[in-house]
Amino acid sequence: MSILIVGYDDDNEVVHGLEKDYPHMGQRRCNYDGWQQYFISQINDKLGKTINRYFTIEPIPYNGKTLAKIRVQSSPEPVFTKHDNTEGNFFVRIHGQTEKLNPQETQKWILGNFKK
Repeated sequence: MSILIVGYDDDNEVVHGLEKDYPHMGQRRCNYDGWQQYFISQINDKLGKTINRYFTIEPIPYNGKTLAKIRVQSSPEPVFTKHDNTEGNFFVRIHGQTEKLNPQETQKWILGNFKK
C-alpha cells in the first residue's frame, strides 16, 4: 500500500491545503466534499471507474487547512491511462519516480508483475 498526501509541498515543506485548489474546480462546491468529488471524477476520466476500489481518501485537518490522505493499493491487473478517450499509456513507479513505458517495456512489465 502507498500513501499520498495532497495539499503538502514536500520539496519546500509547505502546507498549502486543499483550499488552494478550490478556485480551480469549476462549478463544484468549494469545500472538501467538492474537492473529493472533483478528484474522483478526474480518476474516473483518466483511469476508469473500476480503479476506485483500490484507493480511499480521507481529510486531515492541519493548522487550519485541509489535507487529503489517499491510500492506494496495488491493482492485481494492469491499469492504462486514458487520454482523449483513447487508452494506451502505462506508467510505473521505479526508484521513487514515475516512468512511462513504451509498448515493449509495458509487455515485459505486465508479464513479470501480473499473474494470470
